[in-house]
Amino acid sequence: MKREEIEKAVIYFLKAIEISKIKPRYHFLVFNASVLYFQMVRPLLRSGPRQHLVPTLTQVVKALEEVGEQDYSWRAQLMLHLVECLVDAGKGKEASSFAKATSDFIESHIPDLYPKIFSLQVRHKLFDFTKTPPKTEASPVLSVIYKMQKLKHKVDDVCEARKEDAARIKEIFLLLMHSAAAQSPVIACGSSPCLAESPSPIPPADRVAFLLELAFLALQLKHHQMAADCLRELKTAGVTSVGQCIMMECVQCDLDLQKKQEGGMKDYSKANVEAQLKVIGRLDKVLQSAVREGDAKVMQAVCASQWNTCLPLLQHNLRRNVKGALLKVAQVLEDTYSVQLEMRCQVHSELAVIEEEEGRLEPALLHLQRALLLDERGVHHERLTSALNLLQLRGTLYQTPSSTEDKAAMLIQQAKNGQPQEEVRKRRPMLVNAGLTLAPDAFQVVLDAESTAKIPSGTSGPGGVAHLSAKAQHHSACVEKVQGHLTRQGAGKNDRERVKLWAALAKTARKQEVWDVCRAACRFCLLYDDGRWKAPKSDCEHKAGDESPVEGGLHGDRRPSAGRLAQSTEKDLLRLLAEVCFINAEATIHKLRSEGVQLNTPAAPPEERGLRLSEDNPQWAVYRDWIQDLSAYATSNFLRGAELGAEIREAWVVVNAAVYLWNYNSHLVAAGEQRRLLPTFQRAVELLRQTGHAGEPVLLVMLCDAVSQGLIQPWSVPAAGPGTGQGREDSGGRGELRKKGAGKGAERTGSIHSLPLDHAALQDMRKALELCDYALHLSNGNVPGESVPIAARKQVISTWVWTKRLLQQQIGQKLDIDDECKNEAVSAMTRVLVGVEMLLCNSHPRQIEFSVPSLSTLVRMASDCKWSDPVVELQVWTHLACFSHQAQDHNLVMTCSHNALQLEAAAAQRLKVMTYALYSRSAVQEMLSNAACLRGLSMVHKSNGHPHSYREALQMLQSSVSYAERAGNSVLCMATARHYWNNCLPLTETSLERQQLRQPLEKILKALVHTSKKYPTQGEEKGGATLTVMPSVTSSLEASSMGSPEDDLTLRAAMYGLLFHIHADSSDWTGALTLLEQAIRDMPRTRHRLLLFKHRVLVKARLGESVVIDMQKFRDEGELYCSHMWHRVALCSGEMLQQLACFQNSITSLLSVKSQWQKADFLLEFGEWLYCQNFPLADAQHQIQWAIDILLHMITDQEESKEKTCSKGSKLNELERRENSQGDESGEGTGLIPVKVQSHIGVQGAVSGPCFSDLREVRRLDSLVRAHTLLAAMGDRASPQHQQNLLRAYSLVMQIWQVSMATAREVIREMKNPLVPPSGPCPSATAKKDKDKEKDKGKKSKEPPPTEEKPKARRPQDDVLPSSPEEWAQYDCPEDVRQAFRYDTSPHCINRHSLSKQTQSLFFLDLLVKELQCLSLTHLTLPILHLAEVIAHDLLDRRSLSDLYRLRIVRSCSQLDMETSTVYHKKLLSLTGILEQEQMECRKAIALQRERNSLYMDYNGKTDNEKSKVDHICLSGKQCGDLWSKDIWLDKAEICLSMGLYQPARQLLAEAHLVAKEMGDQAAAGRSLLSLAILANKEQNHSQALALLEKAQDMGGDEDFWYKLTLALLTATVTQRGQDTDTKTDQIVKQGCGALKSMLEKRRNRAPVLRFLITSLESRGAVERLHAASPVEPGEALSTQSVQNLMAACDSLRASTSEFFRLGHREQAAEALLEHAQALRSDINTTHHSMIYPIWDQ
Repeated sequence: MKREEIEKAVIYFLKAIEISKIKPRYHFLVFNASVLYFQMVRPLLRSGPRQHLVPTLTQVVKALEEVGEQDYSWRAQLMLHLVECLVDAGKGKEASSFAKATSDFIESHIPDLYPKIFSLQVRHKLFDFTKTPPKTEASPVLSVIYKMQKLKHKVDDVCEARKEDAARIKEIFLLLMHSAAAQSPVIACGSSPCLAESPSPIPPADRVAFLLELAFLALQLKHHQMAADCLRELKTAGVTSVGQCIMMECVQCDLDLQKKQEGGMKDYSKANVEAQLKVIGRLDKVLQSAVREGDAKVMQAVCASQWNTCLPLLQHNLRRNVKGALLKVAQVLEDTYSVQLEMRCQVHSELAVIEEEEGRLEPALLHLQRALLLDERGVHHERLTSALNLLQLRGTLYQTPSSTEDKAAMLIQQAKNGQPQEEVRKRRPMLVNAGLTLAPDAFQVVLDAESTAKIPSGTSGPGGVAHLSAKAQHHSACVEKVQGHLTRQGAGKNDRERVKLWAALAKTARKQEVWDVCRAACRFCLLYDDGRWKAPKSDCEHKAGDESPVEGGLHGDRRPSAGRLAQSTEKDLLRLLAEVCFINAEATIHKLRSEGVQLNTPAAPPEERGLRLSEDNPQWAVYRDWIQDLSAYATSNFLRGAELGAEIREAWVVVNAAVYLWNYNSHLVAAGEQRRLLPTFQRAVELLRQTGHAGEPVLLVMLCDAVSQGLIQPWSVPAAGPGTGQGREDSGGRGELRKKGAGKGAERTGSIHSLPLDHAALQDMRKALELCDYALHLSNGNVPGESVPIAARKQVISTWVWTKRLLQQQIGQKLDIDDECKNEAVSAMTRVLVGVEMLLCNSHPRQIEFSVPSLSTLVRMASDCKWSDPVVELQVWTHLACFSHQAQDHNLVMTCSHNALQLEAAAAQRLKVMTYALYSRSAVQEMLSNAACLRGLSMVHKSNGHPHSYREALQMLQSSVSYAERAGNSVLCMATARHYWNNCLPLTETSLERQQLRQPLEKILKALVHTSKKYPTQGEEKGGATLTVMPSVTSSLEASSMGSPEDDLTLRAAMYGLLFHIHADSSDWTGALTLLEQAIRDMPRTRHRLLLFKHRVLVKARLGESVVIDMQKFRDEGELYCSHMWHRVALCSGEMLQQLACFQNSITSLLSVKSQWQKADFLLEFGEWLYCQNFPLADAQHQIQWAIDILLHMITDQEESKEKTCSKGSKLNELERRENSQGDESGEGTGLIPVKVQSHIGVQGAVSGPCFSDLREVRRLDSLVRAHTLLAAMGDRASPQHQQNLLRAYSLVMQIWQVSMATAREVIREMKNPLVPPSGPCPSATAKKDKDKEKDKGKKSKEPPPTEEKPKARRPQDDVLPSSPEEWAQYDCPEDVRQAFRYDTSPHCINRHSLSKQTQSLFFLDLLVKELQCLSLTHLTLPILHLAEVIAHDLLDRRSLSDLYRLRIVRSCSQLDMETSTVYHKKLLSLTGILEQEQMECRKAIALQRERNSLYMDYNGKTDNEKSKVDHICLSGKQCGDLWSKDIWLDKAEICLSMGLYQPARQLLAEAHLVAKEMGDQAAAGRSLLSLAILANKEQNHSQALALLEKAQDMGGDEDFWYKLTLALLTATVTQRGQDTDTKTDQIVKQGCGALKSMLEKRRNRAPVLRFLITSLESRGAVERLHAASPVEPGEALSTQSVQNLMAACDSLRASTSEFFRLGHREQAAEALLEHAQALRSDINTTHHSMIYPIWDQ
């Protein structure tokens, strides 16, 4: 029934009342008429229509009063309704006075209804609010009503701040709790509990109603904890009413939903949507229960809860899920004749949209028509009418609409209804036609602005830039056509409908991604944003002129007048324009991105023909300005949308605009470009502060922070200020790791360094500080439901601290920020964050220095905090670990890093559930990497060398690299890898330790490769409406460990090199080759790959693969490098033919004069290799002769330098000689084997070589000694060339002595002259670390280092070389000469530069001595041994080796019967001993080896003895294996044995055997056992000798070993004289000869040596047979067998003698002849006696 019909009916009721009240007998009809009247007007008793009931209801109330109706309750109810009608009609004074009268009436007649009138008075402010009614103090019920209704009034007042809402709700709740505690079981009869003079408890029923009302109010104000407390009290109160239980279930559903979604549905994740739908299902069941109960009030409450729950799901793709629930709500509200017409209208409106999306047009039309009927106030009339019109148009597809607007609407609707899978080209024509329909004059022109085909041709200038310039000009010209559209269109058009159509076109084009149509439609739509529509005034503006406390809530007319309805429509239009502004801005940004430019980022000039275009190019300037204009246009649209939202007072619109601005400018925020965004963000902050943040305090806080940073940025950037890009330190450990001057963990006292700032700067900084204070107050957590994550608060704190620093304001050690925070947990976290930021500021020593608590105090404070965000906690602990590392407080580092690493899982989970992306996953991984690296470094420091602890530290450093890899930070990954590398180097000495590094190194290299290929990302993917804050995270270790790209590549190459070494340890050459191939692919094309190429060539050589192609990689490195590589390949190759080719290439690749030294060296090595590989002897000798020719005819660097100091004529002569020499050498290099040797070798055309006496370079002389010694060793001892080569080598040694002594005299004179400083000493290559040698290094060159003995007084003849063997026997190189050799660097003297390969020189000197002794030229060995002794003593700095050569000198003198002449004879015992330092080093090496074996047995179950002799390095830096200590001791022992010094020999052999056994050196152990057996033989302990020889035989050795072993066996066996001695002797000889003959078959070039050894054994066997066959007593007769054995032995001796003569060993031949002669003499004597005695007997 309509209102007009009701009003007509009411007239008759009023007439009946007027007639009935005349006579008392009809007074009962007045009551009856009032009841009928009330039933009739009940539908109008709702807000809005009830204002029309004031006249009639007033008459009814007065009539009941006139007749004295005794039903006071009925009268009171009507009076209450009349008060509400007066309030709704805006009659404040009448309402206030009538309410007072009603209150008095109820108080006197119906006290139980007094709370209702009191509630109305408070709710509508019908009395003076400044004075609290006195009755509330006496009645808890009235007190509760007063407080609750007053709070409701403030909630409705949009101008009133609501910060105290939580406190007011809590106050009401506590009042209800206290009343329950003081509740009395007996209440006086006949008195109202509300009006009792003394306070009385609240009745249980009223208390339950109050708690329910308070719970719903708390939910409305988003104080969910208080609502939960109310619900808990309701459950304990024992509620029996079904209706109240149903309402409690509604509260529980809302609380459960809030709990699951953590404060609201802020994102439409699957979990949130499912939780929402689950609650909707529960409420649906509750609604069914309410329907069964039949309580209309309860049903309407459940419907309201269901509607509020469904609201978040009314989205395009979700609303169909709530269709059933909304249908039930609509039906229940209709069945109960609910007066909630607004909600019913909106429910039907949404159902119409759902039905329309499902294609059900008829139900949609019915719902829209029902909504129009329910829209009694006409608030939604225009929107519903427009929707109804569109639906009707969809139903008439085959009819052409008459109006232009309808045609456009139909086209837009057809485009909407297209299938989603349709292509854009199919949908675009309909959208274009709709635009042309609305704007036929200009729409196509604006569309052509996007078309490249419409750009005018014929532009001049460079092609690319000209095109860009023309495109910019064309776009600007076309867009200008929009401006006159409204003028051309003329007046009288339906502007409201057209703006909606343009907006619909823009939205549809945006949704279907038809961007050009979208941009054009937006431009036309925004033409209507010209101020023609104004937003309605707010309630605050309405109230501005009324200050009366009585009428404070009743000013103005609340009726839905036509003006208000128009204002509501205009508000919708302005909201629509704001949405179009956002769409237009996004479409413009899409245009910018299509041009390759981000919003507000300047365009980069393109390259034209390889050159970067100048910014001053006029054509480029046009395009650049156009891009800037587009960015400004997009930004202005966002801001305009925000302004429109502020104008209509809808905060969510302003928030959306701010979110758009933040997300689309996040790249600039991440880059620290807040200054560029300052005007934009400032305006956004102003609008947000004006309208409120709509539940998005984080957004406002972050915008305030960005604005503050932009304000202080010009003055903070030089000091590495708080920008999130370069200067800000927003993550774990950013900033340099600088050592601080204060002690460990000490408190920092503040100091101020003045920085002059102008007035504008100070103003900006104060504004920044004000904004930071505002953001800190906003994020203090005092307002429930508006909590700000501590991560956002941390960024504001950082900016606040930096601003304080710039303003020279101290903070204080209490770390308070005065933000009025009442949450102690937030305050505790804030204090820690402030302290950390102050420490960060103090790490940049500029301006003020804050007074900061000690690190230990901050660590304790951080430990006591209850962190709400594990990511922020991780960041704090990482910062504190960094500061502790700077302070070298490793205990604090361990604590902080432990706490940080424990947060990994929690931080990862936090990132998944974080509403705002304040941190990226990469940032968290970077912080974990920093913490792990700092912890690893401290673990290294605290390990003190303990292996297990050290390896745990390395594992921690490796995990740091893994975190950096996950973060994708290549710089951090390289920094942590560098730390790992530096700390793993001590574990690379042995193969087992290296093996343990294999997997970590592989993982680290994989991480380096992975991160180097990734490009740095600025944050993660951003959603359209998601606030994204990505603080730049840079490692604290990057600054301290950051290397140049060259250093990074060097590190990677070194790691690959170590991995290659690890593969080589296990001979896994295939795996090594795979590794190198991968490394070469991963490494960039730089010189750092050279080492990898080198390793790959060597591995291929070992595997027998071709290396020709690989060697081409070294062509650009020069011939010396190529030759060296060919030489390395030759040494690594396992195939003889490949070795041969590589040796040849290494020699033939050397063509220049400067490479002659290396060529000669390689030729000598090549000749030696040919000899050892059993190539023809002539080929080997040819290479050596070639090297000799090069050495004799080369020009040295010294000769070239002399040319610069010579006169001009001398220079010309030298140059001519040099050119001639070069011309002579042009033909060399063509006669290498296996090609047949030509007649001329070496230098072609050389008439004669220089004389040895003309050679002065010691290096050349040393090489010639090597060459001639090699020739002598290769040649036949019987040939004259053999002795000739030996004598040449001897003369070259003498020349070395002469040249060196002459140079030494000059050096000695310079050293004695104080005016001329001596040449600087060259540091020893293997300097000892004992105390004496350390002292030697510290002394000046003038002071000679101390020697083992006191230097003798210098004699005049000391610097004169001996001239005879006797003088050489007495010679001892003077100390000053030795000192000259040590410190001189000239090439004409014995020193470390001229003899760079000292061990090689000693080897060939030993070989020369051996060859000379074989020719019985022992007297010539003395100068050679003295030279070797000088090299060992003064160049190698090895006293033990020097003692060995002195022993050899003594032995040679003894052989020459000059034993007493030598000066070393008196020191014989000291020479044979073991040096204490050397013995200690070897014992330490043994102990260390045993410790390593025991430590690493758990890793692979075996020790590392196999590699020990190569891997182990002594403390002094010298190897204990191969040539060194144990081998020297063995050589000394052999000399002692030959000289009869058995006791020193025993000590030497025992020590050598111990070291060899522990180090796993089989060869040295065999030698020591053999020497011990020889010693046992000499001591007549033959059984022990046989046992030792048996052990030595198992170890094996070279030909000398087997020869000596056989002789020792013979000696031991013969001396024992057993029964089968002859047989055993023959067997031993045969076995020894057999072993040597097997070697002879394999080593043909060693045939003379091996034949000599075989002949020697045969000769020794013949001698033993002679001794065995000879008679024991003189004259004893021999048996026939003995005679035959004797004759066979004589024959063997005769053959041996011939062989010795043939081989050139005359001394051995003489000995064999002597034995043969003695045997013949014995044979003759024996035969003579055997023949005479029988005759004499006869």
